[in-house]
Amino acid sequence: MGWLQKRQKRIIEVLMGKITVGIVAMLLICTTCYCLAIWEPLKLTLKSDKGAYRVGDEIEFILNFQNTSKIDVCTYINTHYPAHSFNITNEAGTKQLAETLIKYDTVWAKENYKLIKAGENFKWIVKARVLKDKGLYLDFKDSSIRLVGPGEFKAAFRYKGRDGLTTDEEGRQIHISEKFKLQNAFIGDLISNTISIKIID
Repeated sequence: MGWLQKRQKRIIEVLMGKITVGIVAMLLICTTCYCLAIWEPLKLTLKSDKGAYRVGDEIEFILNFQNTSKIDVCTYINTHYPAHSFNITNEAGTKQLAETLIKYDTVWAKENYKLIKAGENFKWIVKARVLKDKGLYLDFKDSSIRLVGPGEFKAAFRYKGRDGLTTDEEGRQIHISEKFKLQNAFIGDLISNTISIKIID
């Protein structure tokens, strides 16, 4: 085998080695991303205290967070503007519009985070009242949802986990979980099951 052939063979071996390493790396990345995508420590379910409501009635939307993992998870419970987290549609499938009634300054507090231990549940109750003023609407006090009704509506809740930024004693920006030593702050999105509620005028 001549010098040129040996050189070509060596180049091919190096290239094949690099290609193999690249393929392995891509497989590892894809596998990791897939695992992250399917790993979901929390399951969110929604139900209401009744099936039908009249004007003046209060609705209790009961949200249950179930920790299905083997680790403790911290969840941020934002009690402001719950109307914007609901997806409520009428019988025609049209989404009912949410609006903000009161504006707050964002405050990241340790008390807003709830620790859900492995295998346990956390129940969060969101209340709204059925009112009528130029049409029906659900009043969450700081926000509301206008209803094209009365009638039957479908409702689901979208939860967004957060790990907001704050400052430490030296004025540096750090995450809430780091400042308050929170375990496994959940920052993913959850969408609940869909329920039916009936609004009677």
